Amino acid sequence: MNSRTIGHYLFVVVVAGIASCARPYSPPSVAPKTKQTQAPADKSGPTGSDQAGSAAVVISKHSPTEGVAQCCQVDGALIGRSSPKETWRAIQSGERLRAGTQLIALPQAELASANGAVNVHMVADLTRRLVEPIYETSILLQKPADVDFHFTLDRGIVIVELAEGADSASVRVQFQDQNWRLKLLEEGTKVALGIFGRHPPGLRGFSDDPDEPYHSGVPPTIESRLLVIFGKADLDVGNQTLSLQAPPGLARVSWDNVLGQIPEPEFLEELPPAAREPTVEETEQAEKVFALCQPLAEKPVDQVLDEYCKSDDVVKRRAAVICCTAIDDLDRLFAMLSDPSEEVRDQVIVSLRHWIGRAPGRDEELYKYLVEKQGFKVPEAKTFLQGLFGVTPEEERLPELYEALIALLQHRQLAIREIARWHLYRLAPSGSKIEYDATASEEARRRAVEQWHKLIPPGELPPRLRTKG
Repeated sequence: MNSRTIGHYLFVVVVAGIASCARPYSPPSVAPKTKQTQAPADKSGPTGSDQAGSAAVVISKHSPTEGVAQCCQVDGALIGRSSPKETWRAIQSGERLRAGTQLIALPQAELASANGAVNVHMVADLTRRLVEPIYETSILLQKPADVDFHFTLDRGIVIVELAEGADSASVRVQFQDQNWRLKLLEEGTKVALGIFGRHPPGLRGFSDDPDEPYHSGVPPTIESRLLVIFGKADLDVGNQTLSLQAPPGLARVSWDNVLGQIPEPEFLEELPPAAREPTVEETEQAEKVFALCQPLAEKPVDQVLDEYCKSDDVVKRRAAVICCTAIDDLDRLFAMLSDPSEEVRDQVIVSLRHWIGRAPGRDEELYKYLVEKQGFKVPEAKTFLQGLFGVTPEEERLPELYEALIALLQHRQLAIREIARWHLYRLAPSGSKIEYDATASEEARRRAVEQWHKLIPPGELPPRLRTKG
C-alpha cells in the first residue's frame, strides 16, 4: 500500500453504517436492557452469553469481574479465544468478554467498554475501495487499568466512539511497539485507527548454499493512520500530546515502523471524496458478505471451513481461504492451492502475501512451515517466499526475471508453479489467453511453457515493456 492510498483508506470506515449503530451510555444506576430479537445463544463458552446472532444490545456499567467489554452486534461472525491452545469459537451478541481474549471480526462487529462509555467498531473493507485487502480486524482485549477501554490492535480497522451520554472517555491502544492513549472529548467523537503491513517488493539475493537456512533480511513495512472522523480528541503518544479534531482541523496522524516517529498532525479541510455514502451496489455486496460469514456464528469454525473448502460454490471456497488466513490455518490454506478454480488459487497467493505482512518474523514462520510441514527443500522455500515478496518496477525490466518465471512453471512444487503463474499473468497480460494450469499434467504444462516462450523469448521482455522503434 503506497503512502497516498493509506492516507485515504481509513475513510472507508465512515460509510460502513457505523453512525447508525451507536449504543447509548448507561450510568451505573440504570439496569441493563436487551432486545430479545433472537433465541438465547449457547452458553457453553467461557464467559457465557445471553443473546445470539446480530441482535443489538444496550449495555450498562459492569464490574471488572464481569469482563472488560461486551459484544453488542455482529455482522457476519465474531470469533474469539483466550489462548492460542484454544479453538476459535463464535462470540454472540450480549456476551461479556474478559481481558486476554483475542477477537477476529469477519467482517464486522461492535463492542462496548464494560462501563458503557466507549463503543468499539471492528470493520473491514467490504467494498474493496482500498488497493490492499482488509478482510478482517483482530484485537486483543486488555485490562483497562487507567482508561475506559484498552486493546492491542493486531490488524485491520477499529473505530472508537464516545457513547451517548458520556462526557468524555479514554482509550489505550497498543500496536507494534507503540502505546497510545486517546481521550475522546465531546459527545459523538469518533476516531478511526487502522494498521496494515506488507513486505516491500524486491529480490532478496538469497545465498545459493542449499544448507543455509532462510533469515529475514527486510521486515514488513507496517503503516498506521489515526483519523478523527467527528468531534475532538487528545492523543498522548508518550512524549507528546496532540490536540486533534475532525475536519476542518488537525485530523490525521501517521506512523510507520520505518521512520518510527510521530509527525506533526495533518490538517484536513474536509473529509475526502472516499468518505462518500455507500452505493446501493456496495450495500448489497456487504449484505452478501455478512450472509456468507454468518454460519461461522452458528456452527463450529472447523465444520464451516470443511464445508466451504469442499463446496461447489467458488465464492464459498474463496471465503474459506480468507477465513483460514485469518485464523492461521496454513494446512487448509496450502491444500487450496490445488483447487480447480484459478480464482481460489489467486486468493491463496494474495492471502499469503497478506499473512506474512502482518508482523516481523511471519516470513520466517512460513519458511519453517514449508520446510518442516510441506517438504520443501531450503532453496524451494526461499523461492516461494521471494514470489510472495514480488518485484520492483525496475526488476520488471529484467529479461532474466521472465526466463526464471517461465522455467518455474514446470517446478516440482505445486505452490511454486502457482506463484510463477500468478506473477506471469500480471507482469505479461498479453499472455492471458495462454491456458496454463499448475495442477495439470507435465505434458500439458510443457505446451503452455512453449507458448510463453513464443510470447517472451529468452533475453526479451514482455510486449508491453519492449522499446518501440
